[in-house]
Amino acid sequence: MTALIVAEVLAFTRSDRSCHDPQVVSALRAVLRGSSPAADSARRLCDQLQRIADRSDVKLRDFRSAVKGLAEQAMQFDRDAEGEDRFINYLAVLIE
Repeated sequence: MTALIVAEVLAFTRSDRSCHDPQVVSALRAVLRGSSPAADSARRLCDQLQRIADRSDVKLRDFRSAVKGLAEQAMQFDRDAEGEDRFINYLAVLIE
């Protein structure tokens, strides 16, 4: 499940250059809270992730657990470092 979510995040960030670490973290948190992020790119990513959760072959419990794990991992990265996208780069290494 985590690999599916990571693949979606990476595909989204490659197609939307305005989406960086803070927007990814915002989208992950919003999915967990059932809310909508303020930033447009984070909101669109949140919608993409929610489509995964809505699939018939996905168990909501597994999906939420994977999102929670990713959100917790994201907190280990310095999101204030401008333009570095450390978390996104970390996800890219995970998926290789």
